[in-house]
Amino acid sequence: MAHYVVVLHWTSEGDNGCNVLGVCHTLDEAKEIFQNHIGDERDYADGNGWEIYTDNDIEFDAGEGGYYVNNNTRLFIQEVN
Repeated sequence: MAHYVVVLHWTSEGDNGCNVLGVCHTLDEAKEIFQNHIGDERDYADGNGWEIYTDNDIEFDAGEGGYYVNNNTRLFIQEVN
């Protein structure tokens, strides 16, 4: 049986982190958690003038152009078995 993990991975000026925001039994439950957090990540990326590389209902990936490795945010849903 598959489960779904909602993950936020970020890097800012050399500091980085990985937060598990939820573990769900269904993709719909995971998407609900994702939707509860996506606004903050979009606002953060926009406020920093970052490029958005992926923006859909299961992944958001943005970072500073040319400096992605130092400044980025990625919110995504990972399926696990």
